[in-house]
Amino acid sequence: MLINTHLSNLLNLTPIRNPTDIVGLKNLYDRAEMQIRSLEILGVKGGSYSNLLTPILLKQVPSELILEINRSQKDEEFDLSALLQFLHLEI
Repeated sequence: MLINTHLSNLLNLTPIRNPTDIVGLKNLYDRAEMQIRSLEILGVKGGSYSNLLTPILLKQVPSELILEINRSQKDEEFDLSALLQFLHLEI
């Protein structure tokens, strides 16, 4: 039940449409990070949901930042940890 609650909270994060909305991006990052840490504490490994969660979180981020994310990745494989690291650096 707790696992479903944390996953649901991740799916229902508020999208940020303005790339200059630093407060919104910080809230998005903080809430995502909090839910992901809670899942890890409950024993849920990131590999079991990161492939599904990454595109969902990308939909919550302004399109301008998605372009920057893609440019910064070059040939590296993009995953949830890379997305969170990028958001952390942006805020």
